[in-house]
Amino acid sequence: MAHLILFPQAARAIVALPGETILAAALREGLAYPHGCQRGRCGSCKSRLLQGKVDLLAHSPFALEAPERNEGLVLACRAVPTSDITVYWPDAVGALPPMSPIKAVVVARHEIAPQIQRLLVRPAQPLSFLPGQYVNITLPGGITRSYSPASQPMAQNVEFHIRVVDGGEASGLVSRLSLGDSLQLAGPFGDACFRGDQDRPLLALAASTGQAPIKSIVDRLLASGDQRAVQVFAFARETHHLYLDHHFAELAARHSNLGYRSIVTRAMTEDATPQTLIASCISQLHNWSVHIAGPAGFVTSMSEMVRELGCDDILADKF
Repeated sequence: MAHLILFPQAARAIVALPGETILAAALREGLAYPHGCQRGRCGSCKSRLLQGKVDLLAHSPFALEAPERNEGLVLACRAVPTSDITVYWPDAVGALPPMSPIKAVVVARHEIAPQIQRLLVRPAQPLSFLPGQYVNITLPGGITRSYSPASQPMAQNVEFHIRVVDGGEASGLVSRLSLGDSLQLAGPFGDACFRGDQDRPLLALAASTGQAPIKSIVDRLLASGDQRAVQVFAFARETHHLYLDHHFAELAARHSNLGYRSIVTRAMTEDATPQTLIASCISQLHNWSVHIAGPAGFVTSMSEMVRELGCDDILADKF
């Protein structure tokens, strides 16, 4: 299976072909990746694996010693990705690069549901993140807020879904943005990201603009050819706030491993609670990963609910 490799130092993302090492993929794509022998003997391509998993092919024990492996170091010439990964090459071993703000300009803005704006921005350099993470946007006037991209890493344009709050300072600024206006992006942040190194089935619970990171996660998983079972539940008080309903329903129609349910909470009865609806689709959650995205109260209540259903792997960021 092909996997995505993120290289934040180069602001690049490439696809490693099945069985291809990090170094081979990088050189094929024209990246000047530091290396020497290319046979696992010299250690010149020793790199730090920040996200994901790899298989290490045979190499000299002197090129990469056991304590180094335990610290997350790999040899790029002998490391074959088995999931989407993020990797830093030798000049960054031992430290993460600073997350300097990236300039961006507005290329589109419109309402996709009542009180929800779709904001499309073009960063000066591709934005590296893992689906499910969030970034900080500094708006004109210096106001900074956190939002999760709905789009994919390293895309030319980054898509955000922003809820407009009556009287909200930041959302008021968003509603007045025009094409060409300047912003700053910083990040990525957050641990509630898609982990392609796991094969657990995935339950995704979303409310309001929490549908954005779930879209990013599900789109990435399906595009990678991952065949694990996925169940998406989208919750809203009113039907018109299920603004990605068509997107998820269309994906579910094309992918047999994806199930999708949209739930209008205002119409729910005492016998049809979120817990009973989820339990009707999944009998036990003890071996599932659960991604939860939405308002803080939604994240808290859903986290408590899935724990009661036996889940021990809950991924959610509150911001």
